Amino acid sequence: MDYNPKVSIIIPTYNRAQYLGQAIKSALNQDYPNKEIIVSDNASTDNTFEVVKQFMNYPEFKYFRNETNIGMVPNWRKALYEYATGEYAIILSDDDFFVDKSYISKAIKLFRENPTLGLVHANQIILYEKEGFAFKTSYQLPSIIDGREYFFNFELNYPGPAFCTTIFNTELAKKLEAFLEENPSTDFLLWLKMMLFSDVGFIKNVVAVYRKHRNNISSNMDLNIHLKNLITFTKPAEMAKQLGLDNMLIENWKEKLVKSYIVHSLRIPDLLKVYNKYDIMLSQILKRVFKELIKYTIVFFIGYKNFYLVKESIYEKFYGKKLNYSVVRDKDYIAKLLSGGI
Repeated sequence: MDYNPKVSIIIPTYNRAQYLGQAIKSALNQDYPNKEIIVSDNASTDNTFEVVKQFMNYPEFKYFRNETNIGMVPNWRKALYEYATGEYAIILSDDDFFVDKSYISKAIKLFRENPTLGLVHANQIILYEKEGFAFKTSYQLPSIIDGREYFFNFELNYPGPAFCTTIFNTELAKKLEAFLEENPSTDFLLWLKMMLFSDVGFIKNVVAVYRKHRNNISSNMDLNIHLKNLITFTKPAEMAKQLGLDNMLIENWKEKLVKSYIVHSLRIPDLLKVYNKYDIMLSQILKRVFKELIKYTIVFFIGYKNFYLVKESIYEKFYGKKLNYSVVRDKDYIAKLLSGGI
């Protein structure tokens, strides 16, 4: 009989009772036999406890509540270091949920067959519930990728692993000081650090839903937080240098990712404030302004949902290949998705 290492499914939560039940149910429904579901409640003031009460009789379910709100990343850190007992872990946000009941089983099989793996991730659905449509990613990556190859191609040829699909080795994560940094992209920071010391696994199935809405942290970051978030690239670059990797390659990698992050993440007024500091060419600023004007003009005339269909067709025509996602607008599909029926 194969050994089944324990997997900790960590669900940090704060005032999202309306979503939390679906996240917990999707975790309990995973067919993997040796799992624990940990809800770390960051002092919610809504009816979160009423939601979790219905799951208290499940032996694999554990509920912890902070006396005060300690912040998002410290809540992740506390759950991982103080509550989780699994050899592997995944952090499932309280508004996300699994749609593949055998995902953890597939991922652990990949880990067992490939001892060099530090993390495994998969395709996902990005759900715009209010707008009534979704993106379904369709990356076709190798099942095993050399970690340093992934590192140097991060967000260029290889996507950033989605938080809601990424299962990681907890011992390695702790050695690399997972979630000790207070930046919002501390998950990507961890994946990059792990890539320097381990390989990456990928499963082509669509396994989880990332729910996109106005309350997402990424939608509510000011300039100072964005600039602080650059540690996501600068810290792994320094770590790569300490490992003796090619200095010029590292510097080029860091420059590309820092510039790309600034140009694609900041609003136009913020871009104008920082382009000198980070040596961003003015042409990049103007290109961004032009793209934004074109984008919002198209959105104004044809609508937000149709914009992505236009984007798909343009990309395919000019680049000769399809985007790594498809747009789903079928109302029945969205309804079935929300009910956990796909």
